[in-house]
Amino acid sequence: MEGVKGLESDLEAMRQYFRSGKTKDVAWRQSQLKGLLSFIKEKEKDIFKALKEDLGKHHVEAYRDEVGILTKSIKFALHGLKEWMSSKKAKLPIVALLSSAELVPEPLGFVLIISSWNFPFGKLFVT
Repeated sequence: MEGVKGLESDLEAMRQYFRSGKTKDVAWRQSQLKGLLSFIKEKEKDIFKALKEDLGKHHVEAYRDEVGILTKSIKFALHGLKEWMSSKKAKLPIVALLSSAELVPEPLGFVLIISSWNFPFGKLFVT
């Protein structure tokens, strides 16, 4: 149970960091995604090895089904992030003629990624 207690304190630290509002910054989110992309590239051989040992996946299959899709998804997110985070003008009923409104995307929480591989992963959380 010692490991669980450590996770609980890490989780609470992440919650406090999220509440601080620092994760709302576009640059912070981009750096997190770029860091994940860099990590995948750096550990690609280890990832392929683990997929081969654990699931019997061939290198090409592992890239097609796991690494390639994840890499493409991260690049897609990096490309669309600013637009996704920007506010959009909201349509109002005619009775609100002199009013204006906008929809502002707000993160609801964070995602904790825990690795079970034998190499140091550190903590990564993405909002």
